[in-house]
Amino acid sequence: MLNEKILINRLKKRDDKAFEEVYYKYVGLVKYVALQIIKDIDEVEDICQTVFIKLIDNIDNFRGGNLKYYLLQIAKNEARLILRKKQYENKYIEEQKYLENKLPIANEVWESVSKVLNSEELYIFMLHFIYNFNFKDIAKELNKGKTTCYNIYKNALNKVKNYLKGDEKNEA
Repeated sequence: MLNEKILINRLKKRDDKAFEEVYYKYVGLVKYVALQIIKDIDEVEDICQTVFIKLIDNIDNFRGGNLKYYLLQIAKNEARLILRKKQYENKYIEEQKYLENKLPIANEVWESVSKVLNSEELYIFMLHFIYNFNFKDIAKELNKGKTTCYNIYKNALNKVKNYLKGDEKNEA
């Protein structure tokens, strides 16, 4: 413990040898902890760099305690941050792929339905059919009742079905 306090004091004085000592003593453990969370060795290397940069940048604020646990907590926080960022990016990519897959269908449907629906029907139809909005959210968007939006959608759907079957009397 006394040895660690001396080491921390040396770090506060920006002693390069003290930094090397801390680095080589804990780098393996920091990498191990980060790898348990992130599962990507390239990201682990970045996390490791960040941990030791944060140690140097914040060493003057270190008020004691266990240096090893301090470094491991930084590593865990950084790994979780990157994991959340990756999850968000993956979700965004999945949503983009979903919309890209739906886009040709959306264009085809849009051409058909725009011939037979008025603007309100068309808007509600597209929100629900193409973008999977529920009627509660559509109602909130349009400042209408949920049942009203549902009925407009059902009428619009019937118009589209009749149009696609070749029943020309439903054209607008």
